Amino acid sequence: MLFHYQSSNDKKGIESFVKRLRQQCPEANFDNNLYCMEHTGIYNNHILSLLQINKASIWVEHPIHIKESLGMIRGKNDKVDAQRIALYAYKNRDEVRLWTPKREVIQPLDRLTSTRSRLVKVRKMLQSPLTDSDGFISRKVHNEAKKSCQKTLDALTKDIKQI
Repeated sequence: MLFHYQSSNDKKGIESFVKRLRQQCPEANFDNNLYCMEHTGIYNNHILSLLQINKASIWVEHPIHIKESLGMIRGKNDKVDAQRIALYAYKNRDEVRLWTPKREVIQPLDRLTSTRSRLVKVRKMLQSPLTDSDGFISRKVHNEAKKSCQKTLDALTKDIKQI
């Protein structure tokens, strides 16, 4: 049976989904269902928390695996995506890899690593045009551009070193 219900991605919305699921499918419970979803980083946290508390079987798959497994597809919206994830889970049920949460000590390290990566990327976005333009534009214009970004680059470098 296919069941589709769109809700907000917060605790209230997730609880609304569970309530509606139980109304539509009384036999559905956390014990006898597999909950498959695309990995969307922190945006999975609310549903993962609820499912984990209820000891549900959870399968979190990378979106690329789902997309590649279904071949050439057209159209994209939440309902179609949900159907594709359900089809993927059904077709690949013998290859299920149940999700387990990261250990508490790892979670803050992941957040710090992600933050550091973003800071490095932003610093490179600012630094690259300055480096690449050297010798191609007048020295005066180059120095003005460099000067306008220097405090930001210094602050980014300092923040990166602190992480």
